[in-house]
Amino acid sequence: MSALRNLAIDWYRRVFGAPGGSDIREKGLDTVLDGNTAVALSEAAISGHAVLGGAYPAADADAIWRAEIERGSGNLFGEALAAQSATGPRGIVAAATGLAMAGRRATAFLSGPDVAAAQDLLVAAAGRHAPLVLHLATRASAAHGGTFGSGHDSVHLSGDSGFFMLFASNVQEAIDFTYIGRRVAEETLVPGLVVMDGEQTALAAQDARLLAPAQASRLLGPAAKHIDAPTPAQQLLFGETRRRVPTWHDLDEPLLSGAVFEADGFALGASARRPYFDAFVGESLSAAFDALAAVTGRQHGTVSTYQLKDAQTVLIAQGAAIETARAAADHLRRQHKRRVGVLGIHALRPFPAAAIAAALAGCNECFILERVDTPLSGDPPLTREVRAAVGDARVTCSPAVYGVGGLPLRVVDLVELVVQGAAAGPRFLGLRFDDTSGEPPKRAVLLDALRRAYPEAAGLGVRAAPVREELREREFLAVEIRHDNGVEERGIAGAAGAVLHELEGGHVRSRPAMASGRWAQPSSDRLVHGQAAMHDPGDGLPADIIVDA
Repeated sequence: MSALRNLAIDWYRRVFGAPGGSDIREKGLDTVLDGNTAVALSEAAISGHAVLGGAYPAADADAIWRAEIERGSGNLFGEALAAQSATGPRGIVAAATGLAMAGRRATAFLSGPDVAAAQDLLVAAAGRHAPLVLHLATRASAAHGGTFGSGHDSVHLSGDSGFFMLFASNVQEAIDFTYIGRRVAEETLVPGLVVMDGEQTALAAQDARLLAPAQASRLLGPAAKHIDAPTPAQQLLFGETRRRVPTWHDLDEPLLSGAVFEADGFALGASARRPYFDAFVGESLSAAFDALAAVTGRQHGTVSTYQLKDAQTVLIAQGAAIETARAAADHLRRQHKRRVGVLGIHALRPFPAAAIAAALAGCNECFILERVDTPLSGDPPLTREVRAAVGDARVTCSPAVYGVGGLPLRVVDLVELVVQGAAAGPRFLGLRFDDTSGEPPKRAVLLDALRRAYPEAAGLGVRAAPVREELREREFLAVEIRHDNGVEERGIAGAAGAVLHELEGGHVRSRPAMASGRWAQPSSDRLVHGQAAMHDPGDGLPADIIVDA
């Protein structure tokens, strides 16, 4: 993706120097970028310091930041960009927290395992009210083995850290949530985590619009600019006005931070965060959504609804699965005459319980798509929270686990899930626990023994036979690009998407091959291009064109 990054970086450098009032400074750039590049460029426009060293799939964002520094670029407020490398994820989070406490607008780009390894430091950053924004590109934590594929275990693990959490469903949302998260963190003094799926968003090329400097300036000011203290608690701490990014660590006005408290003092300090700081996050987040809509025309919310007005069945999802679920809902309505809608959850903290309950008020059943299974816990984490939100409402909630470790999410499997109906426990999309196709004799004996010992296991998996043309919601072109698994070859699909977007306009979705294969081992990237606004069709769509590169 290096060519795409260089193009976008060059544009951003030019646009910072464009005269005020020019079109290029006012409307932003329509382009094709992967999520890592998009959030790194967005942060480079507004932040001053990044702590580098995150693991795959977030590591690509570090290269963007380093390239900006090498070019001598500054942010749109005229501040020079700086970076430091840290050893391991704990060092990254600790350094970023320290910078934020010292009044720097700081960020870092982390993977799922990185965040899982630094949970106690996230708790500490929230407890100290560091106005920090971190970016998380999901990747499943190692269990019976390692994987490069995505998983949401670290996302839900972070749910009790004290960070507010925004989960982007595509590259455009990752860009917009970067600005929204920064505005909320600096207004509320509660740190934020902006999340995107690894291979579906962080590494995938999509069409998106980068904010113009004029738009970014209307949403945010320089870190050193003084603002009105927005709450009585902050007024007691700072007075009527305060620095946008407070200097908690100030050598001219030193204070003690991180001391060891006796029990009463610690309990009072921990509990007081809820009324004096955390309660303001929801109001600030709503205002930030409206502020971004005012300058860009793109309205976001803690939840999104699709075809819910008359829906009897609802697919509930977070992250990139929201778009695939919408494609499945369209197919179910068109081909199966089922009234299916989609509820997307975009803010995991503060959890939008009231909005979820209101959205599900008229439906009979819902399937909650989970990208994590939590053994021994009963329901998976998102299902538990949705059940608590709907309370005694007569809605059947059924969890469906998908995509763990990079397992493909296919529209046909979502369709099969809805057609089969609700079940007592979680089911696993894309898997067959009792696959008898082409089994050799020894495997047949083993499977027969498993069937007798675990008769219920056969019903756990949901894997449908592939269907071709019926899945097409609108006219688009699906391209498969086969290549060796070298570094340069991995950017071919994104570059092809950028060319199509430049020549034909329209919209682009892509799915890069996983990086787990050996070098020079054949891999396949997928690219979908269409003129009408499209939903991600998932991983199972057959290609119209196969390019052997």
